Amino acid sequence: MEELKNWKKHMAYFFGGQAVSILGSSLVSFAIIFYITNTTKSGTMMSIASMASFMPRFLISFISGVWADRYDRKKLIAFSDIFTALATLTVAICFACGYQEIWVILVCMVCRSIGSGIQGPCVGAVIPDIVPTEQLVRANSMYSTVASVIQIISPLFGAMLVKMIPIEYIFGIDVFTAIIGVGLLILIPITKHQVKESDDNTHTNNRIIQELKDGLVYIKQEKYIFTMIMFNVGLNFFFTPINMLSSLHVTLNYGEDAMYLSAVNMAIGIGMVVGGIYLSIKGDFKDKTKAISLFCLILGLCQFWMGFAPAFIIYLLLYFTIGITVPGFNAPISAMIQEKTPSQILGRVLGMLEVLSSIATPIAMVLFGPLADIIGVGTVIAIGGIANASFCIFIAKNKNLKISSVKEFAEVL
Repeated sequence: MEELKNWKKHMAYFFGGQAVSILGSSLVSFAIIFYITNTTKSGTMMSIASMASFMPRFLISFISGVWADRYDRKKLIAFSDIFTALATLTVAICFACGYQEIWVILVCMVCRSIGSGIQGPCVGAVIPDIVPTEQLVRANSMYSTVASVIQIISPLFGAMLVKMIPIEYIFGIDVFTAIIGVGLLILIPITKHQVKESDDNTHTNNRIIQELKDGLVYIKQEKYIFTMIMFNVGLNFFFTPINMLSSLHVTLNYGEDAMYLSAVNMAIGIGMVVGGIYLSIKGDFKDKTKAISLFCLILGLCQFWMGFAPAFIIYLLLYFTIGITVPGFNAPISAMIQEKTPSQILGRVLGMLEVLSSIATPIAMVLFGPLADIIGVGTVIAIGGIANASFCIFIAKNKNLKISSVKEFAEVL
């Protein structure tokens, strides 16, 4: 394709725009969590907020993958950015007018989650359209590193901003970053993927269901991916207490200052950057099963000790170590899927992967929030750590993962 001749420039535009957009979203997310945590100090309310942030994205992912295959991906990304920014702007206006109810924040979180759910499969499907196949691993690693760097700096900026300016001004930042992100996206020429004319004329509910089934069939017949999805379901379920309750855990045990929450988010972000750099130097593993099993064991043990960390510095070191393990699961699998999946169904596959990998999270949110109010946040986090550490046995013993190199995808369509 003609646009691949300038792939480095186009990748810089795309990743630059995404970086600015993600930064704005991260600042708003930090402000929202800080506001809810310090206003309610309730595990149940944090659970409700997490559901508002997760469930819409989870549900819309069932069809957003189909949209990514059927419509212009660039327009979908732009639409989701604008939709999210308008929702945040509405809340900023409400707060500026003195109406600062929690339900307004929750509605905003729902809208932002919908926008994120639409954008997710589109971003993953666009990368192969602007990057040569042989550069996909590098591109995915770079995108992951950009996101990790933003995760490091956004809590620091967020903590500074919540002390310096009213929260409604922080919400307004998301509008400006969205404009910049969409502006850079417009500069990138992306070839529109081919859709059969007959499909366009029969875009009915039955057709959407059939297209979803196609994605499921593609995943089901590749046993390596299917097994990894089952592993991710369990891992996500028992890792949810950290994602959902870490801010409350820190507030209750170490202090209410925004810098504590900032330091926690920076710790895992720095760990992810370190892990990404290590993997870029290390390259592929001779035995992926042992590597994944080791990452899982380290993650679980760190999560367990986080539940009982006697000092905040130890808590940060454990979270930093967890961050190092995260890249071990992501970039190679993403590149493999992008490389072996036809562009016409890539959005569906990525959408269904996101749905199936995170399907346990809403159940965990409903369970662990109220449970934390009963037995304590630290105990819930530790229980999750024990479970995640035990998954290393599942990985090590599973026959579908007894491979030393990436399996070729079966021809199933």
